[in-house]
Amino acid sequence: MCPTSNPAPGPTARPATTGCSAPWATTAWPAPAPAAGCATATTPTPCTLDACDEQNDRCTHSNRPNGFGCEDGLFCTSGDSCQNGACVSGTQNTCTVSNPCTSNCDEVNDTCGGCVPAGTRCLNSVQQVTCDGSCGMTELIICPYGCNATRQRCNECAPSSVECRGDAEQLCNAEFTFSADGRLLSVVCCATNRCICDRSVCLEDECFGAPDLSAGGTLTGTTCDDFDHIPGDCNPGGTACRTPAQGGAPEQMFQFTLDDGNPSRSFFYTVALDTAGSAIDTGLRVSRVCCSETQPIPFTGVCDATPATSPRTACSQQPTLRDSLRLCGLPEGTYYGSVESPASACGSFSLSLARSPSGLDTAPFAGNVSQGGLFRGNTCSLIDNYAFPDEWTWASGNCGNCRGPVGGLHYCPACSVTAASDCTLSSNGVDEHCAYSGAGSKDAVFYLALSQDSGVDISTAGSNFDTVLYVMQTGPNGALPPGLRRICNDDCWTSDGPSHIQTSLPAGVYYVYLDGAGGACGDYVLRVIVSPAATCGDNLCEGQYESCLTCPLDCFCPHCGDGIIQTFEGERCDDHNGAGGDCCGSNCVEEAGCACYGEPSTCGVPFTRDGSHTCNCAIPDGTNTGCGVSLVDTLSIAGACTVVGVTVDMNLTHPYVGDLMLVLRGPDGTEVTLHNRSGGDTDNLVGSYEQTLTADGPGRLSDFVGRPGGGTWTLTATDCSRTDTGILNSWAVHLQCL
Repeated sequence: MCPTSNPAPGPTARPATTGCSAPWATTAWPAPAPAAGCATATTPTPCTLDACDEQNDRCTHSNRPNGFGCEDGLFCTSGDSCQNGACVSGTQNTCTVSNPCTSNCDEVNDTCGGCVPAGTRCLNSVQQVTCDGSCGMTELIICPYGCNATRQRCNECAPSSVECRGDAEQLCNAEFTFSADGRLLSVVCCATNRCICDRSVCLEDECFGAPDLSAGGTLTGTTCDDFDHIPGDCNPGGTACRTPAQGGAPEQMFQFTLDDGNPSRSFFYTVALDTAGSAIDTGLRVSRVCCSETQPIPFTGVCDATPATSPRTACSQQPTLRDSLRLCGLPEGTYYGSVESPASACGSFSLSLARSPSGLDTAPFAGNVSQGGLFRGNTCSLIDNYAFPDEWTWASGNCGNCRGPVGGLHYCPACSVTAASDCTLSSNGVDEHCAYSGAGSKDAVFYLALSQDSGVDISTAGSNFDTVLYVMQTGPNGALPPGLRRICNDDCWTSDGPSHIQTSLPAGVYYVYLDGAGGACGDYVLRVIVSPAATCGDNLCEGQYESCLTCPLDCFCPHCGDGIIQTFEGERCDDHNGAGGDCCGSNCVEEAGCACYGEPSTCGVPFTRDGSHTCNCAIPDGTNTGCGVSLVDTLSIAGACTVVGVTVDMNLTHPYVGDLMLVLRGPDGTEVTLHNRSGGDTDNLVGSYEQTLTADGPGRLSDFVGRPGGGTWTLTATDCSRTDTGILNSWAVHLQCL
């Protein structure tokens, strides 16, 4: 109790009272001795600190820190501690301190006795004990990830976590996923066969979460907060996950996707990367494979001011602060890149990315097919720039495509039916000599950048016009002169049909020309397979030239059959099994004549459903303040149909299509904006989405894939500017269905 001071006594005087003294019982003097104040104001507990606040005339009771030792008064508990001012019983059994397999604590009589039943249980939050039932302890272990009170067992890993480590059974680095109660849920091999440096997830997860530069722009930052995930540099090899002090070179990863939104047509782009403005000596690397130092993109500078004539790969480490790559004619897809630090250093960087379309008209705008693939397009909108230059003489017959006759000889294009081993037309016959060089027909240009001798298989099977296919080696100035190594095929299996070339080519740069015969043009399908010469089928999967898509005999898609389409591995479908013959092949690519959708993929042979409507309806004009009243027209498609492909025919007359918006709505409510006030003062919208016309978006026609096609389709046409008016003449929807 705080001390008090007594005033001088008097007949009516009384002492001054304080908050720390008990009040006087009477006003008379002398008064009885003061009673205890704060010390008896509350019942004391072991988990509070009582104090007297003289200045404010009050008693205070503050809690002792949580975890402060206390005694709860019970015999059968130990390890009691203060929690929020109260003494909480400990979980440890007093009787098990010396032997955790004896228990039966008797609280009434404060005694121990008996044995714990045989079995395994959590002794506490971090220990697991096994008893034999006779008071004997057979095992006592510390749980690395804690002991699970629900299961009474050690957690196999941190609950609700993922960790990446080696898996002895599958011989790969894998992600181990654990449930909330610490049990193993799944083990999935890393596609890259690598964990990130802190071993939390697979390396590809780091790629998929990297900054996305698909829209172009600039990425800035520092590599000092990154890891050295990728070993080596442009010369693969070395140790990853080193700090700069250990000689490491941390990198900033990035990704970008090239996609025009039209699934029925392949687009190509030139992508320019530049690290100007960086404070460190940067390097650049780009690959179709996540975080791969062994598979950079093969390319060459066909689009440079002076066209390059030697193959390159997309890995650059110049001895300057600035590094750049100009990747000519990249096909659509997702690409993974990194800004590299120099060895033993890190620092700030700046990375810019710009993209522009490669039109395929001429060699500087050629599409890069060096890694193979399946490409679709149409040559009718292109220009006739090239023809196959080689000729041979033929002493009989008269082919309209040949020069001559001169002295009874005809000079014909050297487009041999022996260009591929599976051609069925007879050699030295009319179909071979009466071939076409491509003169007078519109052509598309592609290129191959081969860093080593390679086998090449190129086919136009599936094209809807008479194609001519030829390969020419680059000369010292690019595409012209065409060089010495030339091969051509007009017809391979049928007269006036598709073309096929199979050949082995030395390392170098080659141009591939997809041309037409006798003025023909149309929709093409170009399939290109590139592999080291004569090695596909040797049970060895060889780097960037083979994959499970291009050489399934050698390369196995590690996730084919898991029900998820891994496009970066070459998968185009995955029906949750690895068998072929069910339209999704054993390499997870759609088999010929088949179509698939969804994950896991539903596959089958598609059938067609069509609907059309001739409207001849005026589209209400826009107003002074904006869009006018919309014209809404519908058509019906009968029968059940799950969409796997769609095109939309449009015939609309309008003198200024930049005024218009066209929105297509499917039977289930899915909407895609076909035309979104683009095109400026162009006249009319006549053509087919996605063949000769491209949907502006939001949305794209592939959004209808996997959705119901049978029912009512609705087209809404809106004019959003005054003066010019138009007419919706007719429209149609063509579906490929399962």
